[in-house]
Amino acid sequence: MAKRIEVSGLNVYYGDFKAVEDVSMTIEPRSVTAFIGPSGCGKSTYLRTLNRMHEVIPGARVEGKVMLDQQDLYATGVDPVAVRRVASTSRARVCRVVNSRGCASPGRSRSSPR
Repeated sequence: MAKRIEVSGLNVYYGDFKAVEDVSMTIEPRSVTAFIGPSGCGKSTYLRTLNRMHEVIPGARVEGKVMLDQQDLYATGVDPVAVRRVASTSRARVCRVVNSRGCASPGRSRSSPR
């Protein structure tokens, strides 16, 4: 089943470094959305916040809202493993990040910490 993603006021930090600043957008069910930009601009970081994968990096944190069909993915009590399971099994979401050179980028950007 396709799901609507609503993001509002999203800021993503790695320690004191703000990797993504004030992003708000809606991705409608069964739509195609592309994230295109130069290396290190936050494309992969943003995508990792949609399935809470950035949390495996020490010092990472998020401010703002990420809603999946009106459920806040960062609400108290929401299991990040369950969020990842839904994201990985959803047939509606296939994400590919393209950098400014037009190459598919399977890994992380140079500015993203490990």
